[in-house]
Amino acid sequence: MSVNAPNIFLVPLAPLPAPLPAGGLLVVDAGADWPRAATSLDLKALCEHCPSPPYLRVEGLPDTAADDLAGLLGMGIGGIVLGDSAGTAHLQHLETVLRVAEAQAGRTDGATPVMVELGGAPEAFLPPRPLASARLSAVIFDEEASFAGGMHASARLMAAQAGKPFYVLAAGERIARLASDP
Repeated sequence: MSVNAPNIFLVPLAPLPAPLPAGGLLVVDAGADWPRAATSLDLKALCEHCPSPPYLRVEGLPDTAADDLAGLLGMGIGGIVLGDSAGTAHLQHLETVLRVAEAQAGRTDGATPVMVELGGAPEAFLPPRPLASARLSAVIFDEEASFAGGMHASARLMAAQAGKPFYVLAAGERIARLASDP
C-alpha cells in the first residue's frame, strides 16, 4: 500500500482549521500528546465527514498506546504517521502495537497504513537500515527537525529501498510535497 497524493497536509488537532485543505491527504498532527486525540470531538466529527479517512501524526508510544490507538481506529482514523521516528525498530514497535489495536477495534490485521517521518532522530540513520514493513505507505523527511542537513539523501534512499513515495516537509511549512516516486 502506498500513498497516492501530491501533497500531505498537516493540520493541528485543536483547533482544526476551517476550511480544511483539499487536494491531498489530511494528517491531523497530535504530536506527543496524541492519546488525548481519542477524546476530541473535533477529530470525531472530522472522521465522520471527511471524504477520505484522515491520518493521525503521533510521537512516542506510551504503555497505553494499543488502547489509545484502538479508540482512534474505531473513531475512523485511516492511518498513522510515526512522527520523529527513530527508524526500523520504532516502526516495528508501532506495528506490534497496531496489531493489538486493530484486533480491539475489529479491524483486519495489517489494515492500518503507516507513514514514517524522518529527520529528528539520528538513530534512524546511524547505521542506515532499510524500512521494511507491509504497512509502510510513504516516507516523509522533515527538514526543520533534521539534526543534520546531510540526512535528506539518506531518507530518500530509505524510501527508494522500501519502494515507497518520498515526501519533503520544508522548514516552516505544513504541507509535505511529493519529491519523487521510488
